[in-house]
Amino acid sequence: MNIDSAIVAGFATGIAFVFALAFIFNPSTSYENIEITGLKPVYHIGENITFTEHITGFENDCGGIPDINIESVDHSHVIFTTYDRNGPIPSCGDNFENNLPHSIDKEIRPQEFFSYRPIVADKAGKYILTASYADGKAERELSVVP
Repeated sequence: MNIDSAIVAGFATGIAFVFALAFIFNPSTSYENIEITGLKPVYHIGENITFTEHITGFENDCGGIPDINIESVDHSHVIFTTYDRNGPIPSCGDNFENNLPHSIDKEIRPQEFFSYRPIVADKAGKYILTASYADGKAERELSVVP
């Protein structure tokens, strides 16, 4: 190997190392798929809205609770939202091991996390439930009737 080849090989190795470090320590590097299950198509006013979010994929952050929004299709009424927060609620603090890349496969029942603030159908109409978590997003329609 001549000197030029050694320089090119060293440079390429250095770049690969920098990308590997950026990947490991960048908390936004993730891929999630969200599936909403257990949501009924129709609820009555006053009924609790319950569902499960099945999240699969890959992440290198601490995880947390996905953002949820249930809003009328014409955007005139919001039944429930967590969009006033800045992303998922972290669940691991400063634990370095939880920040390493890892696969995820978990089920979350938002009504359990937000028991202090029940998700209740309070006005008749057609709604869209949006659940998002990092790069993943799912939407489902539901109706509320008297």
